[in-house]
Parts: sequence; structure tokens; C-alpha cells
Amino acid sequence: MADNWYIVLELEFDPPVEDEIIISQKIEEKSKFWSTRFNDFKYGAQFRTWHQNIPQIKKDMLGENNIRKQLSAEACTIVYAPIDKLLKTIGRKGSVSEEEGERLAQKLKTSIDIVKKRADKLGIKWVKSEVNYQEVYDKYYKNEYFVRVLDKDVCPETRWVEGSNFVDIGFKIEPRTNRLIMMGALDNLVKGAAGQAVQNMNIMFGLPENEGLQMVPLFP
Repeated sequence: MADNWYIVLELEFDPPVEDEIIISQKIEEKSKFWSTRFNDFKYGAQFRTWHQNIPQIKKDMLGENNIRKQLSAEACTIVYAPIDKLLKTIGRKGSVSEEEGERLAQKLKTSIDIVKKRADKLGIKWVKSEVNYQEVYDKYYKNEYFVRVLDKDVCPETRWVEGSNFVDIGFKIEPRTNRLIMMGALDNLVKGAAGQAVQNMNIMFGLPENEGLQMVPLFP
């Protein structure tokens, strides 16, 4: 398949960039970039070929006889075809879960927003995750004396663990991508050094893990 100039120039193709000033600037930018990387071990030959094709790129992308409409349609096919194929397979039941969409995006090295957009275009329902992360973390760390799980959206602060062997962890859900963001805070001189050493010693000698480490943080 011949190179698609929208993809080669890294220009938006859906909807396509039509401003010829922007296109000309992008061609000039890429021309300079390619010309300085002819000796690149991996992509040098490709950069040289694209640089040699600049007259053709300008002919196809600029002026009254441009073929931008054709190229933008081809770019959509090139980029979206693999996504659509997998979405149709995964979503044959009529829906795709958020986890399935994220795995698909990672597999095809594309953004989750594009996968969502294509699912909507194909009439496949996007099902948001209903995982209760608070319950998951509370359950996982319930027997860990030194780990304190904070409530959702509460950001841990170092002052809350200063002078102690505790680790505070918290999380937030990023609304745009619905990704889980984990945060943690510890005192690097206690939990991160001396306190951790004592904790390890306790375990080695069969003592209670928190022996000598039950002091409360200095805050407030």
C-alpha cells in the first residue's frame, strides 16, 4: 500500500486538516526533520524516501488539484480497519466493557478515545466498569498493620505518616479515561529505612511484625 500523506505528516484526518497554511508548515517541518536523519540506523532509508517525495506530497496535498479527500478517506481505512475488526469480534454481543476496550487500545497501540469513538460509530455499547475499588483495596490490605487505606479521593500526605512506620495509600478515578490513579505516602527515614529494617528483623526472629513500631505519627 502506498504511503498516506495524512499519516506520514501526522496530520489529523478525521475530520481532515484542510488549511493549506497548516499543511505547508507541516511539510516544511517534516522536510527538515527527515533531512537530518538520513543516517538513522532504523528509519534512515524511509526518511530519505519521504524527503525525495516532497514534490509529490505537495502536489497531492496542496493546490486546486489536491487529492486530500481521497487521502483522508484512505487514512481512516488504514487506521480504523484493524480497530473495527477487533471491536466487531469483541462486541458481537452488542457491547464492549471498558476493560476490553483498554486491552484493545494497548494491543493496537492507539488511544482509548479512538476506540470509544469507533465503538460508537459501529453502534457497539460502551459499558463502564462498576468495580468498587475501595472494597478491593480494603480487603487486600485488611491484615496489613502498617498499610492504611484512605477513603476514595483522599490524597495521602507525608505529614500524616511523619515519624511512623505507616504507609497511607489512596486513589482517584480519572474521569476522562476512567483510569485508576494510585497514590502513596511514607516517611523515608522510618518506613523507608530504619523502621523497615526493624520490621524485617521482627519477621526474621519470629516476633510480632509491629514490635517496637507502634508509635503514632508526629502530626498534628
